[in-house]
Amino acid sequence: MDQYTTLFPEQCKTAGFVVRDAAWVRRLTAAAGMGCVMPSAVLMVLVTLGTIAAPEPGDLPVLAGCLAAFGVVLGLGIWLLRACSRRLVVEGETLSYVPPFGRARTFQSTDIAGVRVEARGRRLCGPDGGTLGRFGENQENSALLLQYLRERKIGLLA
Repeated sequence: MDQYTTLFPEQCKTAGFVVRDAAWVRRLTAAAGMGCVMPSAVLMVLVTLGTIAAPEPGDLPVLAGCLAAFGVVLGLGIWLLRACSRRLVVEGETLSYVPPFGRARTFQSTDIAGVRVEARGRRLCGPDGGTLGRFGENQENSALLLQYLRERKIGLLA
């Protein structure tokens, strides 16, 4: 008998759950994102205003370099804020995957051809081999999702 057979029998019958990162991971990622976004946005404005208020020869390359550096940090912050929004919602036979970037995808459990295990986690594959959704073993309710898939005879792909 494997570890997922009788893990969450009540939840798998109703099959309404969300697979997402743990709360502490979401909070830490959001805090790190805000720690990048806020200072870099403020510094971009201050450097630009300082250059406009008191222009000196040779300010343009310095301004461009500062804005580029702060832009990279700002982009990292935005990426971190979006990264904590990834989730896979299971409602009966309907699954919805909300990736960090891009639009959400909704599909039926019958659309899943199998699960492919990769270095970045597990990937739900469609009949054409395309990605329907992703989840990691360290996410909340991932064991419940594995049991859900096993009950529907959805296995691993080679």
